[in-house]
Amino acid sequence: MKKNEQLEAIDEMLRELEDVKGSHVTLLNEISRFENGSSKTGDFLKKEIHVVHEQANDNFRLLNLLINELQLHRNSFASKYNLRIV
Repeated sequence: MKKNEQLEAIDEMLRELEDVKGSHVTLLNEISRFENGSSKTGDFLKKEIHVVHEQANDNFRLLNLLINELQLHRNSFASKYNLRIV
């Protein structure tokens, strides 16, 4: 695979990860909505929803770290081979 094709593949992966990130934001918003609504139903699922929210938030942080690391890799790769980032 040519270096410019590799850079394009990295960029495509970044775009897809950004899409996942957007979906994850929607997921976190929905979990928050359920968490806030749990007060209307008493303590039913309150603890479980809180755990789900924490885990989703942890995954969101990890996803951001992955995106940042991949961006750094892309920039380094492009610099090393004198490629232009679009």
